[in-house]
Amino acid sequence: MPKEVKITEVLDQVESKIKELGGDKPCYITDGNVDGLTNILSDESIESLVRSDASITVREKAFNDSVKKFKKLGLDVNVEFELNGNKPSDLLKDIQTRITFLNNKSVIDELKVKRDELKELVTKEEKRAKVIKDLKGLL
Repeated sequence: MPKEVKITEVLDQVESKIKELGGDKPCYITDGNVDGLTNILSDESIESLVRSDASITVREKAFNDSVKKFKKLGLDVNVEFELNGNKPSDLLKDIQTRITFLNNKSVIDELKVKRDELKELVTKEEKRAKVIKDLKGLL
C-alpha cells in the first residue's frame, strides 16, 4: 500500500525550494546604485547585468593602477575604491545574486502558484498537526 503523502510536508518542501532558488526577495548587500549604470537590484536584463559587472571590474582595475602609479612617484595615496559608497566586491556579489534570481524566476513563480494551490488543500487536521509539531520544536 503506498505511503500517504501529507500536504503540509509537500508544502514545506515547496517553501524550502523557493528559498533555495532565491526566494521572493533575494538578499542583497548593497543598494544597487552605481553612477552610469542601471540599478543592479531592479535590472531585468542579464546582458545589462553582465555589462555592469564588466564596468565595475574595469573601473576598479583602472583605479588601482592609478594608485600604484602615484605610489611609485612617491605620493601618499591611501585610498580604497568605492562606487556610491559600495565596495566593488559587494556590488559584484549582488550582480551574481540578481542573475541567479532572474535565471530561477520562472521556476520560482511556478512553485509559488503550486504553493498557493497546496495551501487550499490543507485540511484543518493537517494545520493543527503542523502547529503542534512546530510548537514541540520550540518547547
